[in-house]
Amino acid sequence: MMYKIKVVIDGRGYTLSSENNDGYIEKVAEYVDAQIGQINAALHTSAVDSATMAAMNIADSYFHEKQASQNLQRQLKEALDERAKLNREISDLKMEIFSLSQGRKK
Repeated sequence: MMYKIKVVIDGRGYTLSSENNDGYIEKVAEYVDAQIGQINAALHTSAVDSATMAAMNIADSYFHEKQASQNLQRQLKEALDERAKLNREISDLKMEIFSLSQGRKK
């Protein structure tokens, strides 16, 4: 289902379409508006320059988060590999214990 919602970013109205619900679209628009507003307040730049700098800041954050996500995925894979190794060791030890206990029963 496609949602359409009207938002205001940097004083301009936009109608956006998305498969995400209205609340999500509003939240994204508010974030972009805030980023542009912070740059406008600090630097008093043109709308285009503020939007470009906001886009750069947002892209920078995206790439940092993407790198962090990749690091977490790598750590998770390493932890799962270690768990599988430990499970194999436990299984081997159980077999050894069983084998030793069978030897004592004789």
